[in-house]
Amino acid sequence: MRWKAPGETASRLMERPVTAADKAPLAQQSDDTRFAVAVASFAQLLQNNPAVGDYSLGDVLQLTRGAVGKDQNGHRVRFVELVEQAMALN
Repeated sequence: MRWKAPGETASRLMERPVTAADKAPLAQQSDDTRFAVAVASFAQLLQNNPAVGDYSLGDVLQLTRGAVGKDQNGHRVRFVELVEQAMALN
């Protein structure tokens, strides 16, 4: 995976092998992994990406609520609120 931090011009390469733990059901993944999946799913839903299939904002909300974990700065709770607002608009 390649990524750039805000303000940087050069991308960085991150490599990591896929392990058996990565293949575990989503419910068994860490809070961080489940939260990242929820955020990515939300973005795909906003773009009406057909790849999400029947995954819904309700599914994102359920996954997100269960993956808040340690949220020192309140960003994850704020994301839960954002999903709730999106659902109210839908």
